[in-house]
Amino acid sequence: MILAWLWYSLRSGTLMFFSRANPAIPTAGMLGISKFDILVLIPSHHIPKTLRFTEDTDFDEIISSMESARLEFPVFVKPDLGERGRRVERLINPEELERYCQRANFDIMVQQCVELPNELSIFVYRDPISGVSNIASICTKQKLTVTGDGASTILELVARKPRARFQRKRLIKKWGVKLNDVPASGELIILESIGNHNKGSKFLDGKHLITSELTEVFDKLISAMGQIYYGRFDLLYGTLEDLNKGLNFKIVEFNGVASEPIHIYDPKHSLIFAYREVFRHWKIMFKICKSLKRRGVGRMKLGEGLKYFKKFRDQQRRLAG
Repeated sequence: MILAWLWYSLRSGTLMFFSRANPAIPTAGMLGISKFDILVLIPSHHIPKTLRFTEDTDFDEIISSMESARLEFPVFVKPDLGERGRRVERLINPEELERYCQRANFDIMVQQCVELPNELSIFVYRDPISGVSNIASICTKQKLTVTGDGASTILELVARKPRARFQRKRLIKKWGVKLNDVPASGELIILESIGNHNKGSKFLDGKHLITSELTEVFDKLISAMGQIYYGRFDLLYGTLEDLNKGLNFKIVEFNGVASEPIHIYDPKHSLIFAYREVFRHWKIMFKICKSLKRRGVGRMKLGEGLKYFKKFRDQQRRLAG
C-alpha cells in the first residue's frame, strides 16, 4: 500500500491526494478516524445497535445506556479507533464488560452481537460523475475451527492444525481449562468467533458471488451514505438469496481508503497477485479523487493529516499496552 500511495502521490503532486475519495469523513478513512462516526452514515436498519463511550465513562452509566437502548449480552466490544481486530472481544455478561473497561485506556464501542451465520467483506466504489457503483472484490471468511475425533483434547487438535497452532498462546489464555475437553467425533469447535485474519480466520476470494442484484443492493447503500465513494463493508448475513434482495444483513463496520481488498489473503493467491490487486484498487481510488478534484472538492492539508497520524499512532500504542 505504501508503494501505491507514493506512486499516486507522485502522479497527483500531493501526499494527501487520497483525502478527496470520501469527503464525508476526515482523511477519507485512512487513519485516526472514529469507527462509530463512520458507522452512523449507514442507514440505521442495516447496522447493529451500537453505543460509543469515552474511556472515562462510569461503568454504571455504560450499563444504564445499554439498558435504555435494549442492548443485551452477548455483545462485541472494540476500540473506537482501532484496526485488524486488536482488542476486539465478545463478552457474555456485565462482569466481563467491567473487566474490559477497567483495562481499556481508550474510547470503546459496544455493539449488538448479530446472530447471523455468514460473514462477507464487500469492496465497493462509486463513480462521482455517473453515480454508478461497482463491486471491486468480495471476501468470504472461514472462522478458526477444529473438528473432534472423540479421543483428542481441543488443545491436541489445535496442535495438529497449523492455522490454529499459530494461535495456541492466545487460545490458551482465552479458553483456559476448557481446552482439555474432548469433543465428540465430528463435533465442530469454533475456536474464535471474530472473523479476523490475525485471529486465525481463513480469507477466501468470493468474486464468484458478484451479481448484478448484489451490485444494485450496494449501489443503493453507498449512495445513501452521502459523499462516500470508496471502501469496504464488513457484514453478517443470513442467506445469499436474501442478501441479493437487500434483506437480512447487518454491517458491522465500514472501512475507507485504508481498507485492503482482503480477498488477496486467499491461500491460493500469490504475492504478485496481491500486489496487483492493491495497485488496481488504488488506481480506482486515484481516478475517483481526480474526478472529485475537477468538481472542486478540496484535499486535506499535510499538516492536518500529520495530526491524524499522530492520533492514530498514539492510539495504537495504547492498544498494545
